[in-house]
Amino acid sequence: MSSHYEQANAWLESHPVVWLAVTVAFPGLAYTASGMWINNQSFVDAAPLGVVFGVVFATVLFLGRWLLYD
Repeated sequence: MSSHYEQANAWLESHPVVWLAVTVAFPGLAYTASGMWINNQSFVDAAPLGVVFGVVFATVLFLGRWLLYD
């Protein structure tokens, strides 16, 4: 593992609010963009599902890390 990745990971773990925002934002935006591109939805239609997907993704990731590593 590179030292830059380790430093970024340590920083994100010490800032849980930023970790949550990043973990929700990236998958949520990807889901929204794919809904707009593949399903030809408007942003208003795709965004709520993107937010829900991001929140569910972050929750599953958090529970998985919590159960497996702690």
